[in-house]
Amino acid sequence: MHILANNFRTKTHDHRFSILRDVNVDFGSARNIWDLPESPEVIEAPFAKILQYPIAGDFKTLRSPIGFSCGSDCRGTPPRLLGERTESVLADVYRLDENRLASLRAEKVIA
Repeated sequence: MHILANNFRTKTHDHRFSILRDVNVDFGSARNIWDLPESPEVIEAPFAKILQYPIAGDFKTLRSPIGFSCGSDCRGTPPRLLGERTESVLADVYRLDENRLASLRAEKVIA
């Protein structure tokens, strides 16, 4: 392990990438999860997507690399806002009727 640790401490990513390129090894240049949407391999594939997020604006994410011949590519949605589906979950999953939901709103249990 000390050989690898020394290599990671003293060599750059570009140096290691050039070695891999020279021996025809497929690899990606992303160094961490935050680099992935900007990685040339991800952009070329194309796996990166930009979704609209109501609070933060554009939300860059990755689509699944798995595709199915019987369907279209999943369009994806940005993460839900806190409480966005509270009423539908309470109604659909817990079978609360509109009167009960109104009561919970009045009691400020839900917004």
